[in-house]
Amino acid sequence: MTIVFVFKNGFELRMKCKDFLLNRNALGMVTGYEAKGVTENKPIEFHIEDVLCIYRVLSDEDGEGDKENASDI
Repeated sequence: MTIVFVFKNGFELRMKCKDFLLNRNALGMVTGYEAKGVTENKPIEFHIEDVLCIYRVLSDEDGEGDKENASDI
């Protein structure tokens, strides 16, 4: 999957990984993330408060899960 971090200054960082999970506090604010199986553009460090939004690019995933789901039918 492709995850895009959009920063307040307009910069976009596209990261490819297998699994992605956002960490949130009790108020629902994003405090961090966990990414497993990163294959491209793994961030070393950034301040999460500088991130404007985070989104997942679904168009990159066409057919990714078809092999897994085919055996379940």
